Amino acid sequence: VTSSALRPPIFIVGLPRTGTTLLHHLLALDPESQCLRAYELMRCTRSIEGWPQRLVDALDWAKLALLMRLSEIIAPQWPHHHQLDANSPEECLFALQRSMPLDTHYRARSRLLERYASEEEIPLAAYQRYHLYLQQVQLRRGSMQKRFVLKGQLIHLHYMAQLRSVFPSAHVVWSHRPAEEVVGSLCSLRKSQQEVFLNEAPDKCEVGAGVLKYLSDALERAGEALEQKEANELVERLVHVQYQSLVADPVAVVEKIYETFGWRVSPEHREAMEDYLARSLAQRSRAETGKQRYHDASLGSYGLSGQSVRQRLAETKHGKRFSDLGRFFQGTGTGVVRHSQLSTFGPGN
Repeated sequence: VTSSALRPPIFIVGLPRTGTTLLHHLLALDPESQCLRAYELMRCTRSIEGWPQRLVDALDWAKLALLMRLSEIIAPQWPHHHQLDANSPEECLFALQRSMPLDTHYRARSRLLERYASEEEIPLAAYQRYHLYLQQVQLRRGSMQKRFVLKGQLIHLHYMAQLRSVFPSAHVVWSHRPAEEVVGSLCSLRKSQQEVFLNEAPDKCEVGAGVLKYLSDALERAGEALEQKEANELVERLVHVQYQSLVADPVAVVEKIYETFGWRVSPEHREAMEDYLARSLAQRSRAETGKQRYHDASLGSYGLSGQSVRQRLAETKHGKRFSDLGRFFQGTGTGVVRHSQLSTFGPGN
């Protein structure tokens, strides 16, 4: 397994509700790429070959599909936060958590993130095991010639230094949207998670304060990691994407990302993206039914306001820089820029 060379993967990062899921799906449609499917993440190890493993795969898929349908009954608010199916591309978080458990889904203020911040060897080991897991997956599939497209949102921002150390040749796509537009949605998700995992009703103001600290810490840690000399190689392959441009013309943004990396979108990839976008539009329309009942993303419900969000994130150097980066795209004429170009956008950016 360890001798199975891993092509430099693409990691998609960013705050929630900035288009990371859309980017993940679109980039994974490239015939030259591959992703991790939800059912595959149910086990940290699998047999590399043989029909028993194919049977296990089928059983895991059926089990997860059933669990997802049951969750819609037990926790009807869940599908309104994040649409999933057993075969959909899924986040790195579920693999990393096997080596680095997290508590953000049931605590308003995470304790484990603070512990890992002082014990860096824990997340480093988690990323090393994740690299080994990806090698195992591609060997089992016989897909060593394809690159992985992976999504981690906040987890990779928190641990950009570890990602950089273990995947030094990776490409990173960081999506952006003004923070005050996404904080309320993450608060709503956290509240729903606590309603599922805890007996007591969540304190909304505690949820709001915890989410804001979580985001601020993630942006600050990512910025610090990218300023280190060891990050020079990764910085050359880091691009920033504007959410508004992405939703306005997703295919054009993917083409621009590829152009920045020195690649070209194939006709097969373009056709697959256009077909996916047509299908997902119909699915989103159906998902809107009942959304207002379960999804309260108003900042005021969590003791926050647009001004308080901006002020809190402006308290740190990188929080101020990256939480507001989406605004700087408005004058650039493009929705995709290299990390090295950010200094041209004005003082402090």
